[in-house]
Amino acid sequence: MLTYSAPGFACRTCCRTCSARARSASFIPVYAELLEQGREEDAGKVAGAIFALLLAVAGALALFGVLLAEPLVSFFLPGFTGERRALTVVVSRILFPMTGVLVLSAWSLGILNSHRRFFIPYFAPVLWNGAMITTLLVFGGQFDPARLVVALAWGALIGGALQFLIQLPWVLRLERSLRFSWGGASRPSRKQLRMPDPRFWGAG
Repeated sequence: MLTYSAPGFACRTCCRTCSARARSASFIPVYAELLEQGREEDAGKVAGAIFALLLAVAGALALFGVLLAEPLVSFFLPGFTGERRALTVVVSRILFPMTGVLVLSAWSLGILNSHRRFFIPYFAPVLWNGAMITTLLVFGGQFDPARLVVALAWGALIGGALQFLIQLPWVLRLERSLRFSWGGASRPSRKQLRMPDPRFWGAG
């Protein structure tokens, strides 16, 4: 399983600068304060602005990982050669998009927590783990180790997508003023969002 865990480490390293939990912790105080003040429309604009930002960052991260998987593997894992290196490159190209999806999932968690909805966002990761477990149960006895590692990576990506998608209907139901546009955030809100909560630097 070293081949599977190594690119996962590389993904987490590259993702640290846009950590899902950190970004979530950064915008929650702003968003929750707007809700408490009854400024639902401004709260929706802030949430939409953060989503647009995270979508851009997550998309760039995924593209970065897919296109530069080979040099990244060479840099982080110089001892990997031959089939092991080739397999790690393939798995990396699957796990980088998964990391981007998990960033968006954390945005959903922040929105739901601000509305005091806790069950769905903390149940959602069960789907991520469940997808990987199901992959192992279904293909564990059929695939050789190399194919199983690739299948497990796809299971992780699918599970990450499920983790995000199960939360999305609840987010849209609770946040009816949601506007997916960076330009929609008010000037004070933009200023606050450019100055992340101190937790941003410690999370990851």
